[in-house]
Amino acid sequence: MHDARMRLALASLKLRAWPYPGPVGIRERAAEGSGTLLHVVDRWQHLGTARDESEVIEVLGACGERPFDPDGYRIVAKCLERLAPRDLVLLPRTERVGP
Repeated sequence: MHDARMRLALASLKLRAWPYPGPVGIRERAAEGSGTLLHVVDRWQHLGTARDESEVIEVLGACGERPFDPDGYRIVAKCLERLAPRDLVLLPRTERVGP
């Protein structure tokens, strides 16, 4: 009985699996009103923001292993739940650039 109560209490803390085959972009209208920005996210982590395809490639190539951030996870998960499908862009997984 104790184990069942413990599992039930911890269920709300369970992390969801990343629901996409690779990184995604979240579209946002640019502050100055012209064009859009793309927030690049992979495995619940915000990797950076890009204005065009070359910046997306740069962000994807420059990202390295980062420690898990529970606050970032909650923010990204909530954003993706409320996101209109037209504002989500599936991005290709790229090899990291580094030493």
